[in-house]
Amino acid sequence: MSKPDEQLRNAIGHLRALLDVLGPCEDFDHHGYCQSHFIESPCRVSNARKWLEALPNKTDPKHDLATVIVPADKLQKIFNALDESLGDTDPDILEDATDDEIREEEPVFWAAKEIAKIIYKQKPRGE
Repeated sequence: MSKPDEQLRNAIGHLRALLDVLGPCEDFDHHGYCQSHFIESPCRVSNARKWLEALPNKTDPKHDLATVIVPADKLQKIFNALDESLGDTDPDILEDATDDEIREEEPVFWAAKEIAKIIYKQKPRGE
């Protein structure tokens, strides 16, 4: 599997894990704005769920998630929603914390960090 395919597969997995943590849209104000996640309509969490549901079934051998192309603007919107939910302060994480520990303790932060790695690929020095 190529590195971009692996990164995409990981980003989709991170998004699925994050949506499991965030739960469904259950609370709406009198304007129809989602109060469970963000004050907007339509809710970004709801939109992310719809996007994931539209992906090919990962158990279908004819479809491979590696062939799914996520538009850059969609991935940016997902990242923006995560970043907004985190606020201005990053959580306190020990410097020697493993990736699994970060994911377990701070799943929203972890998902945002992983998606940021894909969006903001750092160029090797000298380029």
